[in-house]
Parts: sequence; C-alpha cells; structure tokens
Amino acid sequence: MIRRRWLGAALMAAGLALWFSCGDPVWAETLQASVTVTQPPSIRLLLVDSELNLGSGQPGATVSDSIAGTVVSNVAWKLTYTARDFSDGTHTIPISRVTVDGTDLSTTSLGYQGVIYDNKQPAQAFMFQHTFSLSIPGDAEPGAYTTSIEYTVTPAP
Repeated sequence: MIRRRWLGAALMAAGLALWFSCGDPVWAETLQASVTVTQPPSIRLLLVDSELNLGSGQPGATVSDSIAGTVVSNVAWKLTYTARDFSDGTHTIPISRVTVDGTDLSTTSLGYQGVIYDNKQPAQAFMFQHTFSLSIPGDAEPGAYTTSIEYTVTPAP
C-alpha cells in the first residue's frame, strides 16, 4: 500500500513537473491594422501675365487682349472672378461691354462677378488662355480707362 501511495505521488509529481517544464500555455491572435494617408487640399493659380493691355480704339471699335494661366490642384476646383467698370476718373465704360472666351469656355459677357470654371477635376496642370474683348461705346469720351478683374480659385463644393 505504501508502494501504491508512493507510486501515485511519484506519478503526480512527474505530471506536474512535465506541465511546468512546458511553460505557460501560449495563445496568439493576429491583429489587422489599417491606415489612410491623406493629402491636404492644394490649389494654385498661376498667371503668365496678369496685365491686360487692350490698346486703344475709337468709339464703336472693339479692342482685345489675352492672358494665359495654369491651375494646379489635387482636388476639384472652380475659378471665379470679380470685376469693376472701366473708369478714367470721370467717365465709365460698363464691364458688361467686355466679353471673354477661351479654353473650355464659350464667349461670355462679364458682370461684376461670376464663375468661369465650375467643378473642374484635379489636374497636374490645367492650362488656359482667355481673350478679353471690349466693345467701346459709340459715345465714349476720350481718355485712359482702367479696371481690375480678379481671378480666384477655390475648392469646388
């Protein structure tokens, strides 16, 4: 009977030793990881020459000049403008007498503000040329008239 107890105790000790010698049980799980890399919106408008020189003309004549530009963007964009009437300090010529046409653009009469391009897709370099033409009114007074036309490029909504 002592042998049995001793044998039972020995087997139990051997089992525990075997269990401890194997170390702690190991469990493993695999995690899935993901990341989204984004780029902040970037839009640039570059005008080759930001001055229109319509020259000179007599009442009833049409004078014109062109500008060239590039939009570089990584998001959809739109190009808008604001403008004022021509003035010589005393007299004015309405901006509505100016038309613009050019790249991807039908001939359009200018107003005080408007959209030239809307929801254009991102582009490494969207190059454009716009021709501005002024129809000088028949009753225009002689003088040197000036105005400003401002282009603004923004992300499309």
